[in-house]
Amino acid sequence: MALRMSTGLRNAMLAGTNSSFRQLFAGGILRLYTGNIPDSPDSAVTGSLVCAFSAGTFGTTGTAGTVSIAPNTISGTCGIAGTIGYFRFSESSDGGTASTTTSRIDGTVDKPDTVGADLTLVDTIVLKDQVLSVVSAHIGFPVS
Repeated sequence: MALRMSTGLRNAMLAGTNSSFRQLFAGGILRLYTGNIPDSPDSAVTGSLVCAFSAGTFGTTGTAGTVSIAPNTISGTCGIAGTIGYFRFSESSDGGTASTTTSRIDGTVDKPDTVGADLTLVDTIVLKDQVLSVVSAHIGFPVS
């Protein structure tokens, strides 16, 4: 599955005034949820919040159409036990309700051997208070 960008993100980037991808997501939050991915990044979150990561900032240089989250390793502690189904990367102020103005990216989560997952974890089944680390994170735009 391909990353899905919200209407708010696409509109902000097209407006071009103080709204580069890097600026929009400075200090953004990566949240992992149980259940199925919502119908659209404009929709309210579904499932339960398992873990949240403060993504910090993005590097200043794009490489091959991608930009990396800095620092390279981000960590978070699972608030509940569960099976992670999807992620939402958004502005830090995002409350998770339906919105066509908030900048968001939704994607699927699965194990590394799963074809088409947007984010992979060693295991998608986690325990309460388990610490998860993302050791490499890159956001990219499709070639076509």
